[in-house]
Amino acid sequence: MKIIDFEDLKVTESKHWFVYLDKNQCYPGKSIIWCKDDVNDFLEMSKEERDDFFNIAQKLKSVLVRLF
Repeated sequence: MKIIDFEDLKVTESKHWFVYLDKNQCYPGKSIIWCKDDVNDFLEMSKEERDDFFNIAQKLKSVLVRLF
């Protein structure tokens, strides 16, 4: 079994987030948006972190819609 380097699955990143393709593509385009900061709850994030999340999520969605 080939070991997958997580960095090989990185799609992009922003100031507060990493975007990775999930190695288990049970449906095409399954992705993970991972916070760079130590936050326990979505509601604990700053406005800047939330805005950055929605911005990168919208970009990911537009790419996936075009691909699939």
